[in-house]
Amino acid sequence: MNWYKFAMKIPPHIDKMSHKDMWFSPDGKIFPIFPFLIHDDWVDHYEDFLMSRYNIPIPLDQNIIKNNWIRFTGGIVLSMEVYQFTHKILNNLSNILFDNALDIPGNKLLQIENHNNESAEFTWEDFLKSGLSFFDFTKKEARRNKS
Repeated sequence: MNWYKFAMKIPPHIDKMSHKDMWFSPDGKIFPIFPFLIHDDWVDHYEDFLMSRYNIPIPLDQNIIKNNWIRFTGGIVLSMEVYQFTHKILNNLSNILFDNALDIPGNKLLQIENHNNESAEFTWEDFLKSGLSFFDFTKKEARRNKS
């Protein structure tokens, strides 16, 4: 392996999220997908990094989500895709969101979907007013959306 080429393919991570498209790693790092236009292209470009650093044998878009990564799409709605609504994944997401809470307008709609076809939609303000943990609130909203 050419270590120089490998070092050049370590994606930059940032401390604060923006309202652009990103990946959130299981250890809470935020990776913007720029200069790529879609999440899949970022994954393809950094497959060696994903295999060596995160032990993902076949780094495809859906495989990294299965390995507790979170796909974030910014815009009018902050959309997040996770594999399951587990404590581990939602606590990671909660930590990232709380670290960036000042940048999230209260009326901003958050949409979280998982691979079990569960989804939760709520505003940041509704979550804060609920007094519930992020995990409990997300699960409650997902149950409400199912009915």
